[in-house]
Amino acid sequence: MAAPTPTLPPVRLLPAARLAAAARETPLLDAAVRLARWTRTEGGRAVDDRGGLAPGERRAAAAELGPASGGTPASGPVSDAAGGTEEDGRGAPGALAAAGELDEAWDLAGYLGLVDVGPGIEVVEDRPDDGRAGRPGDGGTRPAGGTVRRGGGGRAVPGPALEQAEAGSPDEVLSLWQDAVGYVVARTVGPDPQSSAAPSGSAVGGAAGHDPASAQAFLDAALENLYVISALEPSGGRREAGAAPTGPRPPGAPAPAGTADGPAATGPAADGVTAAVPLPVLAASLVVPDGTDEPTPEVLEELTSVMARLDDLFAPLAAVGLVDHSPAGPRHGSVRLTPLGVYAVRRRLLDAGYDAPALGDAAERDAAALLTVLARYPEEAARTETARWLARRSPAGAAEQLLDAARGDDPQAPLRRLSCQQVLAMLGPVAEPAVRAVLDDPHLGGLARVWLAEHGAAGVPGPTEETVLWLTVDTVAAQLGAEDEHMLRELVRDLVVRHESFFNAAWRVDHPATAEVLEAMGRLHPDRDVAKEARRAAFRARSRHRAH
Repeated sequence: MAAPTPTLPPVRLLPAARLAAAARETPLLDAAVRLARWTRTEGGRAVDDRGGLAPGERRAAAAELGPASGGTPASGPVSDAAGGTEEDGRGAPGALAAAGELDEAWDLAGYLGLVDVGPGIEVVEDRPDDGRAGRPGDGGTRPAGGTVRRGGGGRAVPGPALEQAEAGSPDEVLSLWQDAVGYVVARTVGPDPQSSAAPSGSAVGGAAGHDPASAQAFLDAALENLYVISALEPSGGRREAGAAPTGPRPPGAPAPAGTADGPAATGPAADGVTAAVPLPVLAASLVVPDGTDEPTPEVLEELTSVMARLDDLFAPLAAVGLVDHSPAGPRHGSVRLTPLGVYAVRRRLLDAGYDAPALGDAAERDAAALLTVLARYPEEAARTETARWLARRSPAGAAEQLLDAARGDDPQAPLRRLSCQQVLAMLGPVAEPAVRAVLDDPHLGGLARVWLAEHGAAGVPGPTEETVLWLTVDTVAAQLGAEDEHMLRELVRDLVVRHESFFNAAWRVDHPATAEVLEAMGRLHPDRDVAKEARRAAFRARSRHRAH
C-alpha cells in the first residue's frame, strides 16, 4: 500500500510578475547581471586563464558593483589573486569582503550564462602602416595593411542569459533565479568539485569527513520545517493544521475557541511576507523529539550546535534572496522565508511529492473540491480561499452548488458539511432561498435549520429529536480526524451534560459514523462510568448496523 501524500499547510504566493521583479533585485543575481552588462563593450573584458577577472579589470568591475555589503566601497582596494590589493599590495578586511562578493557574482554570471568567456576574441583597429609590422612591444602583432589585431588572453562578453534576465517573461526570470539558488545551495552544502578548498561562503564544505549529501538533506529539512512553521505562525490565534473549520453545531452548543466565533486569526500578509522564526525554534523542530517535555543535556548540546550550523547555512542564502536572516549575536538570531523563498521551497516540495497547496488553487475547481480543501485549512486561509472561489460565481448559484456538494454518506461528507456552513455564513442572506430548499433533506435538514436560526430567518421549523441527534453525530464525526483532540473532548463533555439520556438514544441514529462516534466518546470522556456507557452504546450501534 502506497504511503499517503504528505499534506502541508497552504501558503500565499505573490503573482509571478512581482516575484520576478523581486528576483531581479536580489543582491547576488543583481550583481551578476550588472557585471554581465559591464562586459557589453567592444571586445569584451579581459579574463585570466581560469576565466576569472584579469587583475587589470578587477578595479573597474568593483566600481561597477558600487558599495559592498557592510558599507565597504567595492571600488576601494580590491584584493588580487595573491591576496594583496591592486592599490598598495596590502590586504584589508573590507577589501577582502568586497573581493569575495565580486568573485561570487562573477562566478555566478558565468554559471548562469550571463557572460561567455573564451579565448581568441580580438579587437580590430585600422592604422596606417608605419613599417613596424611584427615588432614586439606593440601589444599584439601588426600585420601588413595597417590592421592591428590585439590578442593576448581570454575575453568575456555578454552571454545569452543576459537578455533573459533583462527582458524575459516572469517565468523565464524566475527560472534563472532558481538556477542561481541552486548554484548557491550547491556551493553552500559542499565544496566546489573543481577545488580542494571550501567555496566562499560555504558553511560546511571542506570540513573533514563532510558529506555533501548529508548536508543537503539537513538544509532541505530545515527549509521544509521553516516553510511549515511560517505557514502556521499565528499572529492573533488560528486553528491547528487538520482541525475542522467552523460549521454546524447542535442547537445550543457553544462555539469552540479559535473559530469564527472565537478569537480572530491571521496568516501571511497580503504581500506574502511571513513572520520571522527564531533560530532556537527552528533548531528545536529539527532536534527535539515530539512530545518532549524536558530536553536532556545531550539534546540541549545538539540544539546549540544545530543553531550555529543554521546560522552559517542561511547567510549565503540571504544573498540570493531565499531568506531574510538575522545572525545570532547577543540575542538568538532569526530567519524567515522571503516571498521568493516560499515560492522556491514550495516548488521543491511539490517535486518531492508533497501536497503543498497555495491559496487560490481551488478557485477554479468545483464546490466539492473547495469544501474538501477548506476542511484542512487554517481559519484565515480558509476564508481567503473561499472569497476567491465565491468571486467567480453568482451568490445564488454558489449556495446551490455548495449544498449539493455537502450531501453524501462517505467518510469525508461530515467535513464537507462543516465547511459548507462556514462558506454559507460568508454568503449571508443571499443564501437563504437555497438553504430553505433543503430543510427536508436527510443530510442537510439539520444544517439548514441551524443556519437559518443563526441568521434570524422567520418561519424556521423546530428540529425534531431525531434531527438533533443526527446533526450531533455528524458534527462529532467531522472532527474525529483532528490532530488536537482538546476541542473534541470539550464537545463530548458538553454533549453529555446537556443530553442526560444521550447514549440511550444515540445508538439508534441512522448515520454511517454512529458507532465510530460513540467509541470515540467512550475513549475521550474522563468519567469512567460515562465512558463505559458510551462503549456499550457503540456496541449496540454496530449490532444494529449488522442486523440491517
